[in-house]
Amino acid sequence: MMPKKLTAFSITFIYLVVATLWIALTDFALGYFISDPGPLTIFQTYKGIAYIIVTSVGLYWLIKKHDKQLNIKEEKIKKNIDIQQRERKYAEQRLQESEKKYRLLFEQNPQPMWIYNPETLAFVEVNQAAISHYGYTEEEFKNMTIKDIRPESDIPALQKTLTEVMGEHRYGQEWTHQKKDGTVISVSISSGPIEFEGNQFRLVVAKDITEQKKAEKQLLNSLIEGEERERKRIAKELHDGLGQYLSASNMNFEAIREDIADLPEKRVKQFQNGINLLQAAIGETRNIAHNLMPSAIEDYGLELAVRALVDHLRKSSDITYSYSSKLEGLALKQQTQINLYRVIQEALSNAVKHSQCQKISLQLYKHDNIITCMIEDDGVGYNINSSTENRGMGIRSMKTRIDTLSGDIEFNSVPGKGMSILLELPVSSNIKTQE
Repeated sequence: MMPKKLTAFSITFIYLVVATLWIALTDFALGYFISDPGPLTIFQTYKGIAYIIVTSVGLYWLIKKHDKQLNIKEEKIKKNIDIQQRERKYAEQRLQESEKKYRLLFEQNPQPMWIYNPETLAFVEVNQAAISHYGYTEEEFKNMTIKDIRPESDIPALQKTLTEVMGEHRYGQEWTHQKKDGTVISVSISSGPIEFEGNQFRLVVAKDITEQKKAEKQLLNSLIEGEERERKRIAKELHDGLGQYLSASNMNFEAIREDIADLPEKRVKQFQNGINLLQAAIGETRNIAHNLMPSAIEDYGLELAVRALVDHLRKSSDITYSYSSKLEGLALKQQTQINLYRVIQEALSNAVKHSQCQKISLQLYKHDNIITCMIEDDGVGYNINSSTENRGMGIRSMKTRIDTLSGDIEFNSVPGKGMSILLELPVSSNIKTQE
């Protein structure tokens, strides 16, 4: 067990007690044994000298011991300071090496990169790839915010997204950016937190996917055009092949109708049922051929083709239809008309099959430089995110077709409150160009 260290107060108190006892006891002893004042004075002098020597030795020993303890503590403190300084120096060296490495990766990365302040949205640092790709100088970038490289129409969506992802470690998203010369590009954004110059900022990597999206759009267009060609081929074969055979058979059966009058009644009824089924097959064949490739689009254009579709649906159901159109004589591309017709056809078909509605409203019009189509029903509605497989495929097909037209499609539905579909297409990319 380690002896308990004496405090300064304890040492002082012991010294006071010992000194008092020493003076009192030695004075009593000298006064008891020596009565002569002369020798008594000499012995008291010796006693004082002895006390001074003893206390000096004691004080020396205490000071020496204290100095030794101070030296040990000082050595420990110096050693700890040296260790801390070495560790800090090593950490600073590692940090400098890391910053140098990341600075090199940042500056020489072929993808545009920048660091921005999430509070002010101001650019803090940009790499050479961003300067080259966007056309701004480094000084110009540092006087801008990340809102300045986006089209004005995207700013509300940007602010909403930044609010939603605030505090998230990493996130990625596709956006539209605008270069200094006005060129609009599609980019894939990856963003994450970074500590830079002692502050918490965000690092962004922007990958230009404009050409990739063009290639995807061309591929989708090719697939849809191939599908339409196949539809047209099948429709032609149904009309010119099977349809003609069925019509010829019907004419032959009608030609012998009078000759069966002498047959038994049962045979006459069988003949009539056969004629009825044949005529139904002819009608169904025509319907299928028409749905596969409505000739009205080629003959009269989109507006009248949609009207013919609505009229056909009106005759085959008890649903009340409301249709209005005003495209102001736009000369739409053939593929645009076909894709838009297919989307409207799918939307109306879904409403008839699934919505249990009483009314369907369809509006097709041009406003400013946008072609807008609104389809609404008063049916049971449904949860779009939990669509059945067939209905989900129909929705994906509609989205794919609208994507190829550089348009947007928005589905709004609440169970029990009907459904609305809003289509918007830019006029500029969907009208015929003059040769």
